[in-house]
Amino acid sequence: MSQVAKRTFGGDFKRAGVKRMEAGESSAALSRGLAVRRTLLHRWRDIVRRHGKKAFAGNPGRPSKVAMLTREHGAEGGDGTGAGAAQDRRTGVQGPERRLGSVCEFSSSLA
Repeated sequence: MSQVAKRTFGGDFKRAGVKRMEAGESSAALSRGLAVRRTLLHRWRDIVRRHGKKAFAGNPGRPSKVAMLTREHGAEGGDGTGAGAAQDRRTGVQGPERRLGSVCEFSSSLA
């Protein structure tokens, strides 16, 4: 059984299809002409409506942990290192030192 390669469409192609659909062209006829599913055209239209000119700017993929922490906790943590607001409740230590302190406490308890 042979596999069919997954097709990818560029932003210009998607925007052109949405523009034609919004100009009044039938989504059924457009999907046949572009050889894409009608539901895909509707999904692209919804993305354009939601994001405007930023739609299809690229494939950002999953945001990095740094970007997610920055979004959740602001640009910098309380210590000025940008490590976020993560803080050990017992010691009040913030950032990477928090984890290091836990390791040191653990290793000293073994001795």
